[in-house]
Amino acid sequence: MLETISAAEAAGVRVFPHSPFFGPAIVATLHVLATLEEPWCERFYCELEAYVAGDAVAVADRMMAVPQGPGLGITIDEALVARYRIG
Repeated sequence: MLETISAAEAAGVRVFPHSPFFGPAIVATLHVLATLEEPWCERFYCELEAYVAGDAVAVADRMMAVPQGPGLGITIDEALVARYRIG
């Protein structure tokens, strides 16, 4: 992803990585965005009944913090996954 961003920027193209998902994919996108000078993030705004990564992508003053823990920096709530599992 970083190589693609570098190639695009070298060609004068601005890059805006995004993820339409609420799970780990948007957290991974936040990590990529943190490497950019202008890290704009597209995020769907809706009220979820529950979120498997707690408040990892909570928005405050139009900003989202990049989780700092190991890996993506989030802990998946396995009990919540089990609660909503289908099948």
